[in-house]
Amino acid sequence: MARVRFCRTCGDIVTGTCGRCASKPKMDASPRYDRQWRNVRLKVLADEPLCVDCKRRGRIRPAQEVHHIRPISAAPHLRLARKNLVPLCCDCHDKRHGKKVHRYGEKDG
Repeated sequence: MARVRFCRTCGDIVTGTCGRCASKPKMDASPRYDRQWRNVRLKVLADEPLCVDCKRRGRIRPAQEVHHIRPISAAPHLRLARKNLVPLCCDCHDKRHGKKVHRYGEKDG
């Protein structure tokens, strides 16, 4: 029987490799996500470990992503600014980027 665990990136329950995160690009692939970014990201998640969008809706979910309120492409000077960063769970981060969030058992269509 396969070992069930939580994915360290998205928090989903998985056996083996997480299919959701396997297709995500590595943060190291872009110069925007360098060591400075990784350090700031870890600090944001340590300071605020819960998703702010879920908290606003009365839910408690851990944050796994740090979202730029103003995109780096529009405001590169705010790339590491704390006031421009919010901690989000993967689902809320996907929603903010306009991606469809799939729930367990849902089908495309």
